Amino acid sequence: MLKGRKIIGKPIVAYATGEKVAQVKDLIFDYHQNRVLGLLVVEESWLRKGQAVATDAIRSIGPDSVIITTKEAVMDLAEQPALMAVMEDDQALIHAQIMTTDGQHLGTILDLYFDDQTWEVKGYEASGGPFADLYSGRSFIPAPQTIEIGKDYAFVEPEVAEKMKEQVSGLEAQFQAAGSKLQAAAETAGEQLHHASEAAAETFKAGRATAESQLKATQAAIAAKTQTLMPHPTLEEAKGRRAQQEVCTDSGRFVVTPGQIVTDEVIDHARSHGLEEELMAAVGLTQAEMIRQEATEAMHKTQLQIEDLSRQSGEKLTQGSEKVKQGLQHLWQNAVNRVSQLQESTVHNLEERRIQAALGRPVNRTILDDQDNVILKAGDLITHEAIARARATNTLETLLDSVEKYPFGPTHAAPS
Repeated sequence: MLKGRKIIGKPIVAYATGEKVAQVKDLIFDYHQNRVLGLLVVEESWLRKGQAVATDAIRSIGPDSVIITTKEAVMDLAEQPALMAVMEDDQALIHAQIMTTDGQHLGTILDLYFDDQTWEVKGYEASGGPFADLYSGRSFIPAPQTIEIGKDYAFVEPEVAEKMKEQVSGLEAQFQAAGSKLQAAAETAGEQLHHASEAAAETFKAGRATAESQLKATQAAIAAKTQTLMPHPTLEEAKGRRAQQEVCTDSGRFVVTPGQIVTDEVIDHARSHGLEEELMAAVGLTQAEMIRQEATEAMHKTQLQIEDLSRQSGEKLTQGSEKVKQGLQHLWQNAVNRVSQLQESTVHNLEERRIQAALGRPVNRTILDDQDNVILKAGDLITHEAIARARATNTLETLLDSVEKYPFGPTHAAPS
């Protein structure tokens, strides 16, 4: 995918002659068809005719320029009825507020994402709304099948909001779930070792081989249980998760954007460009792998403890097993604590990113501390001092939720 505003300003070069013939002023797209129709190069005015390049004349869009077939592809809008009809439409989608037909506000449209091979609009960048990114205030709205634009709002079907919901738990919930699984693995290791050591002590008289066999069986059971509870995360697990950061190809095309829900199409795109690890990191599965490694390390140390226990004599086996059990409980608890530390670190990093994005921006309402003293008035710029005061009075979340969001870039459809 390409982002609309990143195309604006690029020079347009004719392939036939290598001549720069124009510059992109805007994108012309039909939101009813979810399709980019062309590039505006000269805006219509009383003094001159509007001109544009239709998409069928575009050979490629690169990082530095747009390549068209010939300079004759730059034509008057009057000669291109489909493009002219869009430009004459007085209902623009960019900067429109999106509302579902059942009354849920999804945000304000700022930009669009499109496929420059099919020219299909894949979705829109929006400001605000219930699915906005934690620190940037942005969200990704999938291109709706139908849309009705009114004076103040554009209406879409409720299914659009459903597509924006994360199909699996968020990052913080994932950490909590991982901690529970690791705790379960710890309890399993302790319980199975305790039972095995007692059984091995009872059977030691029948022969050391029987006792060692019992302990090795326990070792295998702990390993299997840990693997079941803490498996390797796979790329398929990214499906249904919300991307926390963008993933781009070498050519600058988006595989996924911040706030976008990962689909099968996104996964296939990541695979085709060798960006599997980047996509997994974008949805937080890298943290899941770190947690799994904590469990693997604890399991390995457990195995070493069991091997040491199996070498003990029958008389020492019972005493040694209890000591080893206590040591293993401490070992696995350390792993659980490490998960909590990873969770706190991740949440802290997200908060710092939100703070950095907020500094220097105005607030859209007055921010009060817990004693009703004014920290910032509506319109005041957020400063380091204001951040410190808000944090000290437990009102930082309120401040960060009150950052004024500016729309970026010009409109990409017909001017109203």
